[in-house]
Amino acid sequence: SQMEQLREALNSGDASEVEILAHRCRGASANFGIEGMIQPMTRLEDVALSGDLSNGPGIFTEAQKAFAITQKVVLSRIESGEPKGAPVS
Repeated sequence: SQMEQLREALNSGDASEVEILAHRCRGASANFGIEGMIQPMTRLEDVALSGDLSNGPGIFTEAQKAFAITQKVVLSRIESGEPKGAPVS
């Protein structure tokens, strides 16, 4: 998954790869209305562009939490039959 690739890029200190993956995740989150992921991914992209990844792991943890919440909401909506297209916050 892109989240796993992002973790690996952070662990290896590859700022360029972090920037690319964070940008992709931010775009996908925006396209699917996953608002909770947009801010941490934007911050992670900015950190990577600066070349200083020291705050990256903390921001990534925030993104993971938002992703976990999103997964729970989506699964709940699927189980309840909630209409498609409702925003996920």
